Amino acid sequence: MPRPVRPLVWSDVIEPNGSVHYHHVIAETPFGRFLITWKGWKDNDFPTIDETPWHEWGGVGTSVEDAKAMAEAEYKKRVLACLQTEETPNAKRT
Repeated sequence: MPRPVRPLVWSDVIEPNGSVHYHHVIAETPFGRFLITWKGWKDNDFPTIDETPWHEWGGVGTSVEDAKAMAEAEYKKRVLACLQTEETPNAKRT
Protein backbone atom coordinates (compact mmCIF):
# COMPACT_ATOMS: atom_id res chain seq x y z
CA MET A 1 0.00 0.00 0.00
CA PRO A 2 1.46 3.40 -0.95
CA ARG A 3 2.36 5.91 1.70
CA PRO A 4 -0.08 8.79 2.22
CA VAL A 5 0.48 11.87 0.10
CA ARG A 6 1.51 14.92 2.09
CA PRO A 7 -1.37 17.44 2.07
CA LEU A 8 -1.04 20.74 0.29
CA VAL A 9 -0.15 23.69 2.53
CA TRP A 10 -2.12 26.79 1.57
CA SER A 11 -1.12 30.39 2.14
CA ASP A 12 -3.36 32.73 4.06
CA VAL A 13 -5.66 34.79 1.84
CA ILE A 14 -3.60 37.26 -0.18
CA GLU A 15 -5.16 40.55 -1.25
CA PRO A 16 -5.08 41.60 -4.93
CA ASN A 17 -1.66 42.91 -5.90
CA GLY A 18 0.49 43.67 -8.95
CA SER A 19 1.09 39.98 -9.59
CA VAL A 20 -2.46 38.59 -9.10
CA HIS A 21 -5.39 40.98 -9.52
CA TYR A 22 -7.86 38.99 -7.39
CA HIS A 23 -7.97 37.63 -3.85
CA HIS A 24 -6.04 34.37 -3.86
CA VAL A 25 -4.37 31.52 -2.02
CA ILE A 26 -1.31 29.57 -3.13
CA ALA A 27 -0.02 26.07 -2.40
CA GLU A 28 3.56 25.36 -3.47
CA THR A 29 4.53 21.81 -4.44
CA PRO A 30 7.76 20.23 -5.70
CA PHE A 31 6.15 20.31 -9.17
CA GLY A 32 4.92 23.92 -9.18
CA ARG A 33 2.10 25.81 -7.56
CA PHE A 34 -1.65 25.78 -7.28
CA LEU A 35 -3.29 29.20 -7.46
CA ILE A 36 -6.94 29.73 -6.52
CA THR A 37 -8.44 33.16 -7.22
CA TRP A 38 -11.77 34.85 -6.58
CA LYS A 39 -13.20 38.35 -6.62
CA GLY A 40 -13.53 38.99 -2.91
CA TRP A 41 -15.47 42.20 -3.45
CA LYS A 42 -18.34 40.28 -5.12
CA ASP A 43 -20.96 38.51 -3.03
CA ASN A 44 -21.33 35.42 -5.22
CA ASP A 45 -18.04 34.82 -7.00
CA PHE A 46 -16.86 31.24 -7.50
CA PRO A 47 -13.21 30.48 -6.66
CA THR A 48 -11.28 29.26 -9.69
CA ILE A 49 -8.21 27.05 -9.80
CA ASP A 50 -6.28 29.29 -12.19
CA GLU A 51 -2.88 27.66 -12.04
CA THR A 52 -1.70 24.10 -11.47
CA PRO A 53 1.72 22.49 -11.63
CA TRP A 54 0.61 20.74 -14.84
CA HIS A 55 -0.77 23.82 -16.61
CA GLU A 56 -3.69 21.79 -17.94
CA TRP A 57 -6.21 21.18 -15.19
CA GLY A 58 -8.43 23.70 -13.49
CA GLY A 59 -11.80 23.89 -11.93
CA VAL A 60 -14.36 26.10 -10.27
CA GLY A 61 -15.44 25.52 -6.70
CA THR A 62 -18.50 26.62 -4.80
CA SER A 63 -16.21 28.02 -2.07
CA VAL A 64 -12.49 28.49 -1.45
CA GLU A 65 -12.49 25.32 0.68
CA ASP A 66 -14.23 23.41 -2.12
CA ALA A 67 -11.65 24.60 -4.67
CA LYS A 68 -8.84 23.61 -2.27
CA ALA A 69 -10.36 20.13 -1.92
CA MET A 70 -10.56 19.80 -5.71
CA ALA A 71 -6.90 20.79 -6.06
CA GLU A 72 -5.92 18.40 -3.26
CA ALA A 73 -7.76 15.50 -4.92
CA GLU A 74 -6.10 16.16 -8.29
CA TYR A 75 -2.66 16.47 -6.69
CA LYS A 76 -3.09 13.23 -4.75
CA LYS A 77 -4.37 11.37 -7.83
CA ARG A 78 -1.36 12.46 -9.91
CA VAL A 79 1.23 11.73 -7.22
CA LEU A 80 -0.22 8.27 -6.53
CA ALA A 81 -0.31 7.51 -10.25
CA CYS A 82 3.48 7.95 -10.28
CA LEU A 83 4.11 5.45 -7.50
CA GLN A 84 4.66 1.79 -8.15
CA THR A 85 2.04 -0.46 -6.58
CA GLU A 86 1.95 -4.20 -6.06
CA GLU A 87 -0.15 -4.57 -9.21
CA THR A 88 2.42 -2.65 -11.28
CA PRO A 89 5.17 -4.86 -12.73
CA ASN A 90 8.72 -3.81 -11.94
CA ALA A 91 10.25 -1.60 -14.56
CA LYS A 92 13.33 -2.98 -16.27
CA ARG A 93 16.51 -1.21 -15.32
CA THR A 94 19.31 -0.84 -17.78
